[in-house]
Amino acid sequence: LKNGRGSAEVVETAFCTFVLSRIAGEIASILDGIPLSVQRRFPELENRHVDFLKRDIIKAMNKAAALDELIPGLLSEYIEQSG
Repeated sequence: LKNGRGSAEVVETAFCTFVLSRIAGEIASILDGIPLSVQRRFPELENRHVDFLKRDIIKAMNKAAALDELIPGLLSEYIEQSG
């Protein structure tokens, strides 16, 4: 494991959690701006269309926000399936 860590082939779970959480935050920020961008680009859309889009985007943002909580469980599942 030390050789793998030194060559960056093996990383700690905490690092993976940190990186994925950071990326998820950036993605959530982009997703957050989509409804307003769509509304500006297509002003003829009714509010119900934009609200529908917002609801689905919020679901995706919530998944991204919960990523750091999901990683330990996913890691355990991966180890069980690959072992």
